[in-house]
Amino acid sequence: MALTRKPNNYLNFEFYSTRGINYSSFSLTELYSFEHFSEIRHRALYSLGFFLCTTIVIFSNIKFVVKILKNSVSMIQF
Repeated sequence: MALTRKPNNYLNFEFYSTRGINYSSFSLTELYSFEHFSEIRHRALYSLGFFLCTTIVIFSNIKFVVKILKNSVSMIQF
């Protein structure tokens, strides 16, 4: 009789710190406070970068944006 492993419904997560230390031996699904702050910092920097790039693109094409707004306002009659 061959022994078979019963499949479980749990995912085996392994989280690695940014300093190269493996914390998965302590807890499989828990991030420590340093990793939380690091993740928040990365997301904030990506959001800021996206906002700055979008702002630069919009201001570089400001004449086109003003043209669209003027056309839409000129069609309104009071």
